[in-house]
Amino acid sequence: MNEVNLKKLVGKSDVKEIVYNILREINIEISVLDLQGNIILGTSKKDEDIEFPININEKVAGFVMGESKAAIIAKLLSYIGNSEFNKKMLIKETLNKYREINLLYNLSEKMASTIEAKEISKIALEEATRLINSTKAEIAVFSKDRKRLEKVVELNKHNSTINEVGLNNYVNTVLDEGVGQIINYLDDGSESMVCTPLKVKDKTLGVISISNSNNIIYDSEDLKLLNAIATQAAIALDNTNLYDSIRDTFLQTIEALIETIEKKDSYTAGHARRVAVYSISIGEELGLNRSEITQVRLAALLHDIGKIGIQDKILLKNSRLTGEEYEVIKKHPVFGAEILENIDQLKDVVPSVRGHHERYDGKGYPDGKKGTEIPLIARIIAVADAFDAMTSHRPYISNKEKEQALNEIYKNINTQFDPVVVEAFLKRVKV
Repeated sequence: MNEVNLKKLVGKSDVKEIVYNILREINIEISVLDLQGNIILGTSKKDEDIEFPININEKVAGFVMGESKAAIIAKLLSYIGNSEFNKKMLIKETLNKYREINLLYNLSEKMASTIEAKEISKIALEEATRLINSTKAEIAVFSKDRKRLEKVVELNKHNSTINEVGLNNYVNTVLDEGVGQIINYLDDGSESMVCTPLKVKDKTLGVISISNSNNIIYDSEDLKLLNAIATQAAIALDNTNLYDSIRDTFLQTIEALIETIEKKDSYTAGHARRVAVYSISIGEELGLNRSEITQVRLAALLHDIGKIGIQDKILLKNSRLTGEEYEVIKKHPVFGAEILENIDQLKDVVPSVRGHHERYDGKGYPDGKKGTEIPLIARIIAVADAFDAMTSHRPYISNKEKEQALNEIYKNINTQFDPVVVEAFLKRVKV
């Protein structure tokens, strides 16, 4: 609390001038005392003096000693003191509001840079633990069926342990009541927690909580800060959910489109979906983030989309292709890129679709790129596509067992395939 220092207050030249002018007007002498009885203004007190309290913020801050008219000075100093206190409080509130706005602005900027729920949660928790004294923090959100909470991210500074049963009881209360809670001395008295819901309008997404095992006391300011962080985190997480829903619908539409195209060739039915599964597995092994995995999935599903520009008499031919026909088939990556570059939502996958038949040694097509000149996703699809081609029934290539196919891929490291991608694939595939 910003208390007013009475000695400094009455020591101000303008305050002293007002007091002395009134004293001359009413023709009395007074003394002003602090709570310890020290005279901070005026002459020494007399035995017959009456004591008049100076009240600032509903508390006695000192006394005016003098005859009955001295009550005027006590009331004046009380008024000036309360005005000073209110001014300090206004400054404090303004500063706090600025800090809160600045916090929200910085948080929203950071969170806007990602659509990853884990990254958003990590940003929120790092800010919470920076501003609020805590040894542990976590965000948990409802599962899709809303039957349970699933932990998204946990920060644990000192491997502290909080009684999970007790914690869950308070979390349930927060979820039921929809408002934040401060719990000091949780369970055995050595732990404290602040927990508040992640809410967007009337929808509760989950909870954010911070806790401390070092015997501290949380207050309303801590809850206010956590509420501010929770608001921004909830908005960002809700946007992520919306993005996920739109993305899933979009991907399902793409899958349906590819299935329709593949139905005209029984030998390639399911090929794009299988290549997508293999490619995603490789991408995960390589540590790609969720956004990149989405690009992998899209590019893999669409890698052969250009084949709709190839005549059926060539595409569905039951015998071996002639050299001229094979040259036509080799154009499908270019056809695919040309189709997709006209769709804004798919422009990012165009280089990968165009490059999925490039070779690591530069002897592929259509552009003869080599090594890391080839987009990583294209290098991933190249391995997945080759593996599926060798393990699926097609009229122009015999089916091979998985082990033979893997050996064939391994033999072509550094020539046809990126060695890093192959190693990732070999770690994931089961023979």
